[in-house]
Amino acid sequence: MTSFDIKRSTILVIILIIFTIQFRFHTASAITDAEEAASALANAERTVGEAYNATVNADQTGANISTLLTKLSDAGDELSAAETAYRQGDFNSTVTLARISSQVAEGVKADASQLGLEALGARYMNNWFKMVVSIVAVVTVGLGSFFIWRRFKKRHYQRVLNAKTEAVSHEL
Repeated sequence: MTSFDIKRSTILVIILIIFTIQFRFHTASAITDAEEAASALANAERTVGEAYNATVNADQTGANISTLLTKLSDAGDELSAAETAYRQGDFNSTVTLARISSQVAEGVKADASQLGLEALGARYMNNWFKMVVSIVAVVTVGLGSFFIWRRFKKRHYQRVLNAKTEAVSHEL
């Protein structure tokens, strides 16, 4: 073996080592990207589910949830796009779309909670108003009945007294 062959062999071994290291690094990076994408996707699915439950709860309190449904639909569209990107192996897009979906879903959860509280407050105020109106109506009917009864009682006594006076004056 000549020195030229040794140099060539050494260079070939070095190149082979470099390619092996790059391949392992790229493979490890791809596994990390896939795991990160799967984690982001799972997180987005959980968040969208929580947003859906919060929207249902807000609806049960009587809140107007039409805007929430639009936003929830947007979050679902982003989640669907993230799942499609994951199936295609585009992990960077998966992570980005999953994070957008999670952010939209978090906003829906916050809005749903706020709308639910506002609807409960409006319902309590409406119940208080109905209770006060009912009490005022009962008191008004009670007082009105009392005054009408007094008037009829006074008129009745007047008639009875007039009748007695006429009866006594006819006897004499």
